[in-house]
Parts: sequence; C-alpha cells; structure tokens
Amino acid sequence: MAEYLLKNLIKREYLKKLAEVESAGTGALENHPVAEFTATVCKKFGIDPTLHRARSITLDMVSTADLILCMALSNKLDLVKIFPHFQNKIFLLKQFARKNDTAFHSIEDPYGSLKEDYEKTFLEIKEELFRIWPEVTHRIEEKWLIENMNRR
Repeated sequence: MAEYLLKNLIKREYLKKLAEVESAGTGALENHPVAEFTATVCKKFGIDPTLHRARSITLDMVSTADLILCMALSNKLDLVKIFPHFQNKIFLLKQFARKNDTAFHSIEDPYGSLKEDYEKTFLEIKEELFRIWPEVTHRIEEKWLIENMNRR
C-alpha cells in the first residue's frame, strides 16, 4: 500500500523522473500478489495494485536506496540486523522526520484481518506519507541539485 501511495504522490508532483519507489520485505512471499483486501482497499482509493508482486529485499536495494521506510518496528530491526552498515537510512515511517521522537511507532500489517483493518492501515499510511512529504521532496530536490552541480 505504501509503495503505491508514495508513487501516486510522486506522479502528482514534478518528481517522477527524479525518484524511484520500490517495495520489498524481509519475509516476503516471493512473487505473490497483494492480499485480496489490500487490492480492494487500494482500488477504492483509485490505486490499482494488480501488477504488484512481493519480493525480498536485497543488498543491492539497500545499498542503492537513499531512504528505507519500514512500517513495523520488527521490519526495521530485521533490516538493521541484516544490513548494519546501512542503519542510518532505515527508519520507521512514523518515526521519520520527527524531531526528538524516541518512541517506536509501528504500523502493523493487517494481513489476515478484516477489510476494515486494511482500510485503517491504508489511511494511517496515507496520513504519514502526507506528513513526511515535505522532507521527502526536500531530499529528492537536494540530491538532484548535488548531482547536477557535480556534472558541471
């Protein structure tokens, strides 16, 4: 859900050619489509996730990413354990871009829950993405400026 919400935000802005959004997990059921309720909820909000397939995160993904946003604390802890050299770019979505927030706020995976739980999770992710959007756009623009200054 988060991948498609963030991709939609980027499409609406001028950033589509400057940023890439991917989704992967530490316990992904490789090549599986999204859960039925995930598809239902996404479609309700105008997002078509039918082409999405689950995949496991790789060293290449982590090393080339500028930012890794995890939904749940368990995901973040797994990634930091597997990829300790990259812990400075791994955040909980609810923790990212907050000042002095030491609490660990997870967005729990609704897998196996009721449709209403999927919708609640979707809206929670959407709210957090809108909250962090100014920081995300700032980082994208800053990276673009640095890369273009280095080309001169």
